[in-house]
Amino acid sequence: MRSHRFTQSGRISGEYRCARIVFLASARALGIAAATAQRNLDRMLRSILGKADRLIEQIEFENAQVSSQSARGDNENMLKAALAAEIRLLNTVRHIVLKDMVKQLS
Repeated sequence: MRSHRFTQSGRISGEYRCARIVFLASARALGIAAATAQRNLDRMLRSILGKADRLIEQIEFENAQVSSQSARGDNENMLKAALAAEIRLLNTVRHIVLKDMVKQLS
């Protein structure tokens, strides 16, 4: 079995984007037509960042409601810190992880 070297650009042997090729090969192995796999992948890639943004907005709204109804004092400060950390984590996933995966699969 031949071993391929993956570069930082996500290419195999400087020629193909590996993530998209692996996705399409996986679809083919499952019996999914290449055109169908490409069409669905492209649709998901176009929509995922917007959906992540809307999910984060919804969580921020819900967190604001929870925070306004919480107990006062140290517990309130701990809750606000935890909710803020949650939003930072979600934004990191959206702006780094998802953005990079969309780039790799495009």
